Amino acid sequence: MALGDIGPDAWAGAPKLVASLKIKRLHDVSVSALVKMGKTAVPALVTALEQTKDYHERVEVILILEKIGPDASDSIPILTTLSKEGLGGTRKAASTALDKIQDKK
Repeated sequence: MALGDIGPDAWAGAPKLVASLKIKRLHDVSVSALVKMGKTAVPALVTALEQTKDYHERVEVILILEKIGPDASDSIPILTTLSKEGLGGTRKAASTALDKIQDKK
């Protein structure tokens, strides 16, 4: 929770928070902290998308990028690829996130 309170300046903790998304008791607080970090968490989230092939993990990371919104613009290339080449649910989630990040209604 402290990393979330620190916000963008806590960027160095983003990779550990991404890893902690898999721990049920830490999941919600990790999501909140990553969203509060905003743009500074995006590199760790993009790396997670590049490294995992797990459907649920990918969708989870995509939803966090969507919550970050326009500040997650550095994720547009990978989300564009996933919106065209991913599995059905991943493709839909990536497309929805792209709309939010690109501020489309």
